[in-house]
Amino acid sequence: MEISEQRQCQATGLQPATCLSNRLRLGLLAPALVAAIVGLSGCAAPPEATATPTRTPRPTEQPTTLATLVLDLGDATPVPATPVPAPVAVAAAPTAVPVQPAAVQAPAPSATAAPTPDAELSILGDTVNARQGPGTGFDIVGTLQQRQTYRAVGKTAAGDWWEVCCVSEQKAWVSASLSQVTNAQVVAVAADIPAAPTAEAVQPAPTAPPPTIGGDCPVSSSARFSSIPFVGPSTDIPAAQSGDFNLALRGYAPVEAPPQLSDYNGPTDAHAPQMPGLFTDHRTPLFTAAYQVHDWNRSCGQYGCPGPLLSAPPVTLLGMATTPGEPISFPSRAPQIYGGGYIALVLYADVERITLKYTREDSVVNGYTVHIENVCVDPALLSLYRSLDAAGRPQLPALHNGDILGTAAGDQIAVAINDYGTFMDPRSRKDWWASAR
Repeated sequence: MEISEQRQCQATGLQPATCLSNRLRLGLLAPALVAAIVGLSGCAAPPEATATPTRTPRPTEQPTTLATLVLDLGDATPVPATPVPAPVAVAAAPTAVPVQPAAVQAPAPSATAAPTPDAELSILGDTVNARQGPGTGFDIVGTLQQRQTYRAVGKTAAGDWWEVCCVSEQKAWVSASLSQVTNAQVVAVAADIPAAPTAEAVQPAPTAPPPTIGGDCPVSSSARFSSIPFVGPSTDIPAAQSGDFNLALRGYAPVEAPPQLSDYNGPTDAHAPQMPGLFTDHRTPLFTAAYQVHDWNRSCGQYGCPGPLLSAPPVTLLGMATTPGEPISFPSRAPQIYGGGYIALVLYADVERITLKYTREDSVVNGYTVHIENVCVDPALLSLYRSLDAAGRPQLPALHNGDILGTAAGDQIAVAINDYGTFMDPRSRKDWWASAR
């Protein structure tokens, strides 16, 4: 043992052998103890600052223990190790796994049907009557003008009449023969078709016109007349056998209605035929009688047969006082139908009646048609018509305003006017007698 070591052992008061043994043990334990302290100091929180301890004197005969040795060797009060709390197992919060939103499948776009286009009805010709129901027996609710359009909302099962909206703020019916419809396929048969007016008993056509016929008609004439070509097809029914051309086939009967001018509401055609043109003095004559013309049933017989009297309008043939033999012209009109001032086409002529058309068509479907009864047709005009009719109607006679077509056969003539296949009231002041006061 070195002298310095001996002195240190003597200072402790221990026997030299005991002191040497303890020092050997300390040399073996010191490295491990230092390692443990270093390990603990690395895990524990840094100790709080404490005051430097004051050394306390030891008793000389106090037995030395390993703990005392440690204190002596350190020559200072050791810092107690701060207990390290046992780690508490804290359940980790589950990591939020981002949830992908469920794919929401957008609803398949529903197939949207294209909007159904409206059916549009266009008026053909000059003017057309709109009626309360599908037939000429219904009352007129308005007069429609050429190129006016209306929405077609219904039709008859046969497709011969169209229901339109709106005329005078109400639904009305227009003849299919006087109109044209686009998108007609979308129009259904009307569900509320008015019932047809009660028809009067069919009356046989009179064998002779009611107006008085006086004297014989002339058999010769020095007058000269011309013919013009017409447009479209020729009539497929012999004119003399057609109730549309030959009014005698339909017949007519007197009615209890005032033979005087009547005032109707509604629009007016500025180019409607004017009745005063019948007379060379353009007078408004004395009206002598009122009549109703029979309807014409085209499904009867080979060419048709008379039907019931047409009750709407209330008068369809008007008697006018004449002097027997006085010159008779025809209702005048401004628009010409052919170059050279031709105004009217002769559709049919016989000894005591004539039918004129204010278009160049060999039918009564479009435009105005006038029937004049109890007039002696000029023999030259009658001869020209008959020759053209016998030749297949390559052309037809035509007249200018003021041309004399014949003479009064008695003390009255009778006149009917038809517009687009529909008989009108010849007493209407605003339509046919605009100059009358």
